[in-house]
Amino acid sequence: MVGRQMLGKIEFKVRDSLRGAARDEGNEIFLGGRDTVLAGDPKQANPIGDEPMYKEGESKGKGQNKPRGGARTPSDAWTTHKLVRMGMLARNTFHDAILLREVHRISNERAGCRP
Repeated sequence: MVGRQMLGKIEFKVRDSLRGAARDEGNEIFLGGRDTVLAGDPKQANPIGDEPMYKEGESKGKGQNKPRGGARTPSDAWTTHKLVRMGMLARNTFHDAILLREVHRISNERAGCRP
């Protein structure tokens, strides 16, 4: 699953790739104004090294968004707290949510086959 910080990283990369696609008539545009679908199952694996998307509030993580082995965060990179904030702002732009009420799992019913 994508966590709060990872969605902020995706937003950062979209803005970096689509320069100028962050504002439209003074309003903030997220994910480049592109149609986006998020899907997940909160009862499955939590994001690794990140906080779940449904969590509210500031990041409680200790990460500093610096490269592996690096001494500090690069000057053009967003801080972890900004990544989480931007991830939450992007998440909040989604207008529709579809909740599936029935669990669907694929199973292989052939004899001798293991799932």
